[in-house]
Amino acid sequence: MITEQQLNMKWNEIKDGLRNLWGNLSDEEIEKSKSNIYEIVDDVELKYSESKSEIVDKIDRLMESFNNDTDKGIDEDVSSYKRAPL
Repeated sequence: MITEQQLNMKWNEIKDGLRNLWGNLSDEEIEKSKSNIYEIVDDVELKYSESKSEIVDKIDRLMESFNNDTDKGIDEDVSSYKRAPL
């Protein structure tokens, strides 16, 4: 699992990953999930015909994609690869 520091440093990329997965989510829906990424599950479930377990699995894969050597360095100038964890 990524750290809170990684989450804060990579938030813009995480938002892009969420948009890659579920393009119909609003900015407001995504932003409210920053404190707990899993808060977005209900919004996704309402807009897409996916089960909660499918949504959680996709979120888990997205978040794990940020748990690599580049992202652990917490260097704002180093961009991670584009996230598409399907």
